[in-house]
Amino acid sequence: MTLLQVLLVMNMVLVLLVAGVALNLIPKPTLRAAVTPLEPAPQVLTTPGRESLPADPTQRTTPKTRDYPRQTSPDRFGRRDQEKVLPWEEVERLFAARRYDEAYTAYKALMYYAPRHSDGRLLNEYFQLRMGQCLARTDQTSRAREELNAVTQSSSPILRALAWFELATIDVSERRYLAARTKAYHVLASLGAMEHPMALEADCAFMIGRVLTEKVRGFQTAEHRIRWPSDRAPDPFAGLDKDQIYELFQEGAAGWKPSLKPSLEVQTATEEMERWRVRCSQMTIEEVLNQFGRKIGKDVKWYGVAGGALRRPVDFFMRSASSQKISETAAGMAGLIGRFTLDGIVVYDPQDATSVAKQQNLISREAISAWRLFFLRHPTDPRIPDGRFALAAVNEWSGEKINAIHEYELLARRHKRAAVAPKALLQAAKLKIGMMNFAKARQDLVDLLDLYPDCPGVDKVYLMLAQVNETAGRVDEAIRSYEYLYYRNLSEDSRRIASMGAGRCYSRQGKHSEATQWLARYAAIVRKPNPDDYVDAYFMMAQSETEQKNYSMAVQAYHRGLAGRPEIEKRIPALLELVSVHILQEDFISALGVLNHLAKETLTKEQECRKAVLTARVLRELGLAEKARSVLKLQLSVTDTGDLKAEVGIELARCHMAVEDYDSAQKLLTEILPLLQNNRSLWLAEVLLAEVCLKLDEPDQAIGIVRKVRASAAPIDLQRQASKILGEAFLRKREYEKAALAFTGLKKNLPPDSKENP
Repeated sequence: MTLLQVLLVMNMVLVLLVAGVALNLIPKPTLRAAVTPLEPAPQVLTTPGRESLPADPTQRTTPKTRDYPRQTSPDRFGRRDQEKVLPWEEVERLFAARRYDEAYTAYKALMYYAPRHSDGRLLNEYFQLRMGQCLARTDQTSRAREELNAVTQSSSPILRALAWFELATIDVSERRYLAARTKAYHVLASLGAMEHPMALEADCAFMIGRVLTEKVRGFQTAEHRIRWPSDRAPDPFAGLDKDQIYELFQEGAAGWKPSLKPSLEVQTATEEMERWRVRCSQMTIEEVLNQFGRKIGKDVKWYGVAGGALRRPVDFFMRSASSQKISETAAGMAGLIGRFTLDGIVVYDPQDATSVAKQQNLISREAISAWRLFFLRHPTDPRIPDGRFALAAVNEWSGEKINAIHEYELLARRHKRAAVAPKALLQAAKLKIGMMNFAKARQDLVDLLDLYPDCPGVDKVYLMLAQVNETAGRVDEAIRSYEYLYYRNLSEDSRRIASMGAGRCYSRQGKHSEATQWLARYAAIVRKPNPDDYVDAYFMMAQSETEQKNYSMAVQAYHRGLAGRPEIEKRIPALLELVSVHILQEDFISALGVLNHLAKETLTKEQECRKAVLTARVLRELGLAEKARSVLKLQLSVTDTGDLKAEVGIELARCHMAVEDYDSAQKLLTEILPLLQNNRSLWLAEVLLAEVCLKLDEPDQAIGIVRKVRASAAPIDLQRQASKILGEAFLRKREYEKAALAFTGLKKNLPPDSKENP
């Protein structure tokens, strides 16, 4: 054979080898034996593969018979990448240490060199699951969804469950709560195929309650948020070696037998406990629930479920479950709400509610049901207190305040050491305050401070306790709470609110000196004018200074309060009070200036009346009594309310007296007395009438009137004025002993009916 013939034969052999490799007729040589430290013992997998998920994993797919190629197409690895492949154990340690970027690259390398045959497919899917988890936990959610969606079609229940759970967690972070709920039911369906229960089932049940609670909260403007525990489930593969991990892959995988045609198998798993074994493939939710209901003897009722929702596909295998759990899980996988009742199975679609109110009511009731099932099925779960708090919050947001209070109190009693226990007591107290049940709210707050003296937000607890005491009329206790909160110096905000509250309470008690001191503390904290508490504090301070006859300080406080630009509801009364202070100062020019400013404001009838009275008073003090009478007569003609007519009439009577028109004053005062209540206005009118009677030389009538004033609860200034008129009336009658007793404010120790009693 010549050299040319040898070369031709070798060339043909080379071409055939290349063609065989290209057509997969000859295995491609790899370096797996040199670089892959993880190949498990070959095992036979009897479960065929399935098509990868479309964009929507809930849509129906048709399985096809095919080989098992890789589920991703990683970039081509070169020699340097081969050198960087890490042992499986080391990659797992990277993942456990949350070094997700490094772990992702390492899992990708392992996946590239994983076995291609059917024995290595589950391992391939495991690496893909880990890649999706790494991407999800580094906020690369779009890429994570691509990886995880593929794993949801795995034949291994645990891999399917973890992929669905990770997808649900992504939906929760994106506030797609109903989508997260649907995926959580896919997790439960996947776990139902396993022989042994998994902790992931409790995590999934908790997630369902959580997302429904957040959905209910979305309908409200709730002032408090729920701080949820970590939604990251424990890693079921942590601490396992390679053989144990592979065993976990295969647990329940034999039950996953996709069918080329729709099928539903329902068998009795345990007769004593009425548990069922259900295998469903390529079926719509309508077909599944109707056939399952017929099998267990229950009627299925559909409410608000449209045709599109009825045709949503569900595939699952549950080894042993109650009829209630199977119904709930199947409906949940289709995004529906399934309720198992004594009469049958009732199914709702939360997306197709006819109104927002109906949707809110439907989801609220489902959230309550989900939490109660969580407590029943997982009674030892450490998140029970968080679930109790969420259940109470759902009741609160739904308007069921009595039930909410009961749940908050139940949580505080049963789980005293839980982190949410003090918050539960606080929320119960808030609800009781809203229901005007101040006594029980106060007891809750006292218990809260006794049991949890260092709980977060303790300043709010002291503040609320002070406010409850103040509202309930326990002003002394409120003052103690405000002062204690102030001196604890927890924050500037707490000192500001406490000083304001203490000043307000002292002002209510008439202790104006103490009120001024505490309001001054408030002013020292809040220096910048604002329309909130700043305005109220300075107006309150001005009133206290006026009561102490510190008129200059009162005027200054009014001006500072007005600098905060208060709303008209606060501004007009403050300006009217400022006029009164200027009159008490005898600064009538300043008073007229404020009155001229009030002419530009829009006043109510009562404010117009008060303005007219103050204007007349200023004019009278300036010696313009006739002009003052004109102003008041005009105002009296347009005033139709009894109290306002009395107020105008009293000032008009004073103007009559100023021009010595006593007959008109007597007639006017006699007319307005029946309009007055038993208060300062009545006693003032009686004193003025007694003075007019004295001017008209009618001492007996004056004596009868002022005796009534002296026997009443009139303030001290009117009592003294009445005593002076009484003394002058006795002088007119030449009864000097009685006059002396009247002038000194003394009374003989005589029976009330005695004619000798002055």
